[in-house]
Amino acid sequence: MVDKNYDKLISNLKFKFTENDIVTKENISKEYLNVYSIYNSKSFNNVLSRLKRNNLLIRLSKDNYIFKKTKDLDFKLDLECEKIYKIIKDEYPLIDISVWNTQILNRFMIHQVYNNMVIVEVDKLILESVIPLLKENIGREYAITVQDILEKKQAMYLNSEKILSVKVLIKKSPLNKAKTFSVPKMEKILVDLFIDKMYIAYQGQELITIYEEVISNYNIDFVKLYAYAKRRNKNHEIRRYINKLNINDLYKLGDKNDR
Repeated sequence: MVDKNYDKLISNLKFKFTENDIVTKENISKEYLNVYSIYNSKSFNNVLSRLKRNNLLIRLSKDNYIFKKTKDLDFKLDLECEKIYKIIKDEYPLIDISVWNTQILNRFMIHQVYNNMVIVEVDKLILESVIPLLKENIGREYAITVQDILEKKQAMYLNSEKILSVKVLIKKSPLNKAKTFSVPKMEKILVDLFIDKMYIAYQGQELITIYEEVISNYNIDFVKLYAYAKRRNKNHEIRRYINKLNINDLYKLGDKNDR
């Protein structure tokens, strides 16, 4: 369940304090009381812990913190994903590739997903060739499939602990590229979660929570997000979806911006 008071508390703190301000536990307690009306020490301590966990407060001393408004969301590949990336890149060094694990989404969710997936995105020209390449190298470790089959026959993979799905990489997708890895930016992940049926475990309230947690606590480039959504022909739908979220109105755009 989403705590709307918590989101309001964040908005109030962002309005009252600027980046790198030093705030005291008493300051936070007063804002907590303004929002929650009744002071409950257990609830307040939970809120305080959550603010620290979301990197909005950096502890200086027992009762003093540095206030941070947002931070960049950056993630790298785990060792298994690096191995998969290298297998494909060694064979196709000039082709754009993206590899990531849906496990990174667990930090933003209410419930943790058991069947995490490795998502491999490649140019459509090599899609057919990548499947046998991966099966030859890691076929014993993963249930390997393509997006279309996974979306139509998800029940087949419910008992698979390690799923790898290959899909087409959309042209000009927002990616973080380095020498040893390439991962999607969060702007791309948010759009894909909204559109692709293969992400069935991340729909409904879970999707709302992911969007609200990410947008409220991290730096998101909305120009980049909506540009990618437009390439996927879902620009208006995602704008309307975001406008209904329990987030600061600054992140919302009216109908005139949808045109």
